Amino acid sequence: MTIGRGGGGAEQQPDVDLSSFRALENGVSRWHAQLTHDDDFLSIEDLDSTNGTRINGYQISAHRPYRLRDGDEIEIGRIRMMVTVVRVPTQV
Repeated sequence: MTIGRGGGGAEQQPDVDLSSFRALENGVSRWHAQLTHDDDFLSIEDLDSTNGTRINGYQISAHRPYRLRDGDEIEIGRIRMMVTVVRVPTQV
């Protein structure tokens, strides 16, 4: 799932469009970061954005996945979000 800002006549838009949160003014790139879920872990990867991505205030390197945990704070440019992990019970 990609995170960024839409608009600008781009044919393809990010899955999570932060435009309604003043993304351009808050330093969000069009294709800023990517969230992935694999092997029961949630990870974030910066897509070589202009203003970077942070986890709990720590600047992460581009093109390297970082594991996210419940309660982590991520910053996409200057937009902050809290990670909440909710497990869906399996049906018997």
